[in-house]
Amino acid sequence: MKLSTTTQNEITILFFEDRSSDLEKVEKFKSTIKDLIDNGKTKIILDFSSVDFVDSSFLGGLVVMQKRVLSVHGDIKIVKLKPAVRLVFELTRLYKVFEILDTQEDALHSFNLV
Repeated sequence: MKLSTTTQNEITILFFEDRSSDLEKVEKFKSTIKDLIDNGKTKIILDFSSVDFVDSSFLGGLVVMQKRVLSVHGDIKIVKLKPAVRLVFELTRLYKVFEILDTQEDALHSFNLV
């Protein structure tokens, strides 16, 4: 899984550069989130603008990482879901677990730091 990060105000923005997120890629994602937490970066925005597909194993890993981030008083916000991926979040009711926003700017404002 190709990932890149940038930081804006105390918030880390993680970009998925692959078109799909599945079992093969979930461990890399979880490792990246663990490293961020270990380095004190607990306010995270996940940018899904390049992602066309997510499978259940990836969604499970995402929930595990959300629990871990919440345990250190952080949060994960999700932005730029394509319609097919948004539908998966709706069908699995993960929209109740994650705050899903349209833009990075909206997500940055939702952290009340900008």
